[in-house]
Amino acid sequence: MVDEVPEPGSDESDPDSLVAPTLESEGAPYDTLNASRETVVETRERPGEVPERAETVADVEKSPPDRLRAEIRSASGIDAAPGDVTVVDGDVRKHYFAADGRMLVDDDSDWTVPSGWSAERVEEYETAYVGPDEVDGRETHVVELVPASDATGAVSLHIGDRQLEATVGGDPEELVDGPGRTTWWINEETGVVVREVVELAVAEEATVDDAAREEADDDWTRRIITEYRDLAVDEPIADDRFEFDPPPDTETYEPIESVDVETVAEADAVVPFDVPEPDVPDRFEYRDANANEFEDAYTAEYYYRTDSEPAEDVWVRITERPALYDEGDVLETDVGPHGGEFADTHLGTTYAWRCDGIRHEVSVDLAVDVTDADDTDEKSLASEVAATMSCE
Repeated sequence: MVDEVPEPGSDESDPDSLVAPTLESEGAPYDTLNASRETVVETRERPGEVPERAETVADVEKSPPDRLRAEIRSASGIDAAPGDVTVVDGDVRKHYFAADGRMLVDDDSDWTVPSGWSAERVEEYETAYVGPDEVDGRETHVVELVPASDATGAVSLHIGDRQLEATVGGDPEELVDGPGRTTWWINEETGVVVREVVELAVAEEATVDDAAREEADDDWTRRIITEYRDLAVDEPIADDRFEFDPPPDTETYEPIESVDVETVAEADAVVPFDVPEPDVPDRFEYRDANANEFEDAYTAEYYYRTDSEPAEDVWVRITERPALYDEGDVLETDVGPHGGEFADTHLGTTYAWRCDGIRHEVSVDLAVDVTDADDTDEKSLASEVAATMSCE
C-alpha cells in the first residue's frame, strides 16, 4: 500500500512525490477494489470537431494481481451491451457477450489485473501539480503528466478491460498515437487514482507550463476519461465473485491464435491457402504481416505504407472469415478485375472478391481520394493492385 498522499502546500506536495508511489509500485495501491467504473472514449479527426463518443458503465471488482470481475450495466457507441461480463481468476479468463450468447474462454491466460495508470511504463515524464479537487465526494490532488521530449518506452492505456499500447519516443513510424497528456485525480486518503483523463495527439510543443497547457487544451484526437464512483478499497471480496457460469446454450470459443510471421512468404507457409504478393506503386513500402487462426478459420494480412505526411496505406487481407464490413457499406458489385465488390470501410476503399472460396480484400486509404493527374483514386488503385493477384 502507498503512503497517504501529502496535503497541498506541504514540503512533500510537489507533483513528483504525488505520482511516484503509483508509477514505481509493482501493482495497484490497494489489495481489493470495488467500484462503479464510468469510461468515455471521445475521438475526432481534428481539433474543434464534435467528437464521437463511446460510453460504458460497469461494476468492477479487482483483487490484484490476477483477479477481476467487470459487468457492464450500460453502453453506447461501442460494441458492448448490458450484461456483458469479464471474469479473470488466475490463468483463466472469460468474456461473456450477452447480446450474442457467446463466451470467450482462455484457460492459458497470462493476463494481469491492470492498475489503471496510463503512464506506468513511461520512463521519462514531466509533472505539474494542478490543484485540489473533489471526485464523488472524495478529496483529491490533480496532477498532470506529459512524456518528456526524449522519453522512451510505452504508454499502457487501459480502456475498460482492453489494454492498448502506444510507443513514446523512438521511431515516429511506430507511434500508435502521438504522445499526450495524462491527468490524474489522486484520492487523498487512499492514493488511488479515482479519475483519469488521457489526451492523445496533443501538440508537440505542449508542456506542463500554463501557456502551453492553454494552447493545447483543444488539440487532441482521442480522449479517454475513466472515473471510479462508489469506491470501496481493501474490503473482502468473496471468491465466487471471480467465477462465472453462463446461461444455458451459450456458445463458447477460444481466443485468436496468432503466428509470428514477418513476410508474405512466411504467412503463405502457415495458412492452408495461397497468399499472393501483389505489385504496389513504388511509393508504398512493405511494413508488416500477420497470420492467425480463429474458430478453425485462417487469416493472412499484410500492409504497405508511404513515407509521406499524411501517410497512405494499402492493406491486403486473405481469409476464411467473413467480411469486416456490413452489407450497407457496399458501393458496387460485380465489378473490377475479379468481378468483386467495392465497399467503404474503416481501412478506406476496399475491393473484395473470392478465389477458390477464399475471401480476398485489398483496401486503399489515400491522403486525398482523387489527387493530381499523376496519381489515382482509391477505387482505381485497389483495382490495379487486385489485378496483380492472380486467381487460378
